[in-house]
Amino acid sequence: PCFSAVQVFFNDMPDMKLTVNGLDSFPMFKSIMISVMERVCVTAVSDQFVLPHLMMLKARPDVALETLVDLKSPLPIGLLEVEVLQATRLQASDFNLVGKSTSDPYVLLRVGDSELRTSTITGTVAPTWSDGPDYLPVYNLSQRCKISVFDDDVLTDDDLIGFSHAITVYGLLAKMQEAPAKEGGFWLPLVFKNHQGENKDAGELKLRVRFLTPESLATTGQEFDRALLAGQEVKAPRLLTVKILGLEGSLAEYVAGAKCQVSFEPKKGGLSKSVTTLSSVFDTEALAKATGLGRGSRKAGMPSSLRTQKARPWTQTIKSKAHQLPQEMVRAIEQLRNREGWADEKIAAMFGVSVETIVAAAELRANFEVVWHQALHFAQAPDAPAFEGFIDIAVHMPGRSRKHSPLVIDSQDGRMRSRSALQSACVDKKTGLIGLVRLDLNAKTVGTDERWHRRVRARLRRPQVEAEEELPVADTLRGEEQCDKSIGTVVQGLLIEFVVAIRTTTLGSVQEHSDSCQQSPEHLPAIAPGIQIVSSKKQTK
Repeated sequence: PCFSAVQVFFNDMPDMKLTVNGLDSFPMFKSIMISVMERVCVTAVSDQFVLPHLMMLKARPDVALETLVDLKSPLPIGLLEVEVLQATRLQASDFNLVGKSTSDPYVLLRVGDSELRTSTITGTVAPTWSDGPDYLPVYNLSQRCKISVFDDDVLTDDDLIGFSHAITVYGLLAKMQEAPAKEGGFWLPLVFKNHQGENKDAGELKLRVRFLTPESLATTGQEFDRALLAGQEVKAPRLLTVKILGLEGSLAEYVAGAKCQVSFEPKKGGLSKSVTTLSSVFDTEALAKATGLGRGSRKAGMPSSLRTQKARPWTQTIKSKAHQLPQEMVRAIEQLRNREGWADEKIAAMFGVSVETIVAAAELRANFEVVWHQALHFAQAPDAPAFEGFIDIAVHMPGRSRKHSPLVIDSQDGRMRSRSALQSACVDKKTGLIGLVRLDLNAKTVGTDERWHRRVRARLRRPQVEAEEELPVADTLRGEEQCDKSIGTVVQGLLIEFVVAIRTTTLGSVQEHSDSCQQSPEHLPAIAPGIQIVSSKKQTK
C-alpha cells in the first residue's frame, strides 16, 4: 500500500451513556451496576483511544520500529500552561451549624486524557490559589478544555459545584489575548445544573494561560545553549521524551506482557515507590478516588511517573521486490550494520540484495524479542537545570501475566527461571519487579550522542539483592556507563534499549495552528474524532 499505518483516536473523551435492561425490579442494584460499568467503559476508552493515547494499525509489515514509536506516541504540538488564580461566588456545599455554609473548592482541568488538579482551599466560596503554573499536553487546538470546580469532601464523593461551558484550547488562548494586560488573566463564567436540569449561575473562575511550542532537536551544543537561555528568559519549561523500544537477551522472549514504569526524578535520591511498584488500589490517591474517602491533593497535568502498555512479541520479516528476508537474516543484518559497523554496500553484497533493502531491514530492529514502541513525555520545570535528575525505568511483570508466564519463580531464592532454559533473573514476589535501569542526565555522553539526545542500551539491575559477580557481556552495550550501578546487581539475560530527548519550548503563535480550528465547538475540524493515514517515507498526516 501507499501508506504504512493508520491512527484512530478521539481528541476528547466522547459522551457515553450505558443502558441496562432487565433489572427494573432491583433499582438500587441497577444504579450501582450502571455506575461501575460506566467507570470501566470510560477508563477503557480513555486509556486506549483518547489523546495522547491512540490505536495504531500497521498497513505494511516492514515499518521501522522507531517510526512506529513516533506514530504510536506523537509529540504534542505544544504545552498549555495553565495557572488557576482565583474564583468568586462559588456554591456553598457544606452545611455549617454555627456560621454560614461554605465549601472546600478545588479545580479540575482536562484536555484529552490529561488532567490537572489544583490544591484544595478549605472553608471559602471565594478561594485564591498560589499553586503556580502547570502544563497540559496539546495535540490539536480544537481539543476541548473541560473545567470543573468541586467541593472536596472527606467521607463522601466530592460535589460538583460549577463547570464552564465547553471551550477549545484555541478559545482559551483567544480569551487570554483579548483580556487586558493589567488584569493578568481572564474570567470564565461557571454554571451548575439544578434539579430541573437547568443551567444556573455558579460564580466565576480566573485563569492565566500560555501556549508553548516545543523546538526541534538542536544540532550543535551552541544552538541548544542559546535555546536554553531563551527559554529561561521567558520561564518556559522543557519537554523531556523517553522512547521505550524493547528488550533483548536470552530471557526476553519470556517477559511478553511486562510493563514499564518510567519516572523522571528531578533531584538525586533513592528509588521512589512509584518506580519499584506498579500502581495499586491500595495507593492513597487510588483508594480515595475509588471510595470517595479522604481529601485529594494537587495533581500535575504531566505526571512525573507514567506506565507503558504491555510488551508484545516482535517478529519481523521484510519483503522487497525480489527477495523475502526471514527474521534470522534481518537480525544478522541488524547486528552487522548497527553493532559491528559494516558498510551497507558490503552487507548488500554478502546477502545479494539492494542497499535500500539492507537499510530497511536494519531499521526493523529484529534484535528485540519484545517491544513497547511507546514514548512518554514529561515536563521539566523552567527553573530546574536541563541536565539535572534521573530517568528511572522499571520493568514489571503484572500479577495476571506472571501466572501464565513460561517463567517459574523459585520459592527458595525468589529467582525467575525458564522451564526450558535454566537461566535466571530476579523477580520481586510482591511487586513483580524484574529489573530496572537509572539514567543520570548529568553523565558524560558517549559516541555521537549529545546531552539533549542520547541512546542507551543497558542491562537491567535488581535492587535489594545480594551482590554477585557480574558476568561478561558478549554483546555490545551503549551508554551503560551513564547509568547508576549502585542501584543493584545485573539481571543476566535481559538488555533494554531506550532513547531520551530534551526539547526547549518557546512562546508559540496560535495562528500557526489555527487554520483548521474554530472557537465554536460546532465547527471542529474533521480530525476529531480522527483517523489519520500516515506515509511511510515522509510520515505526513
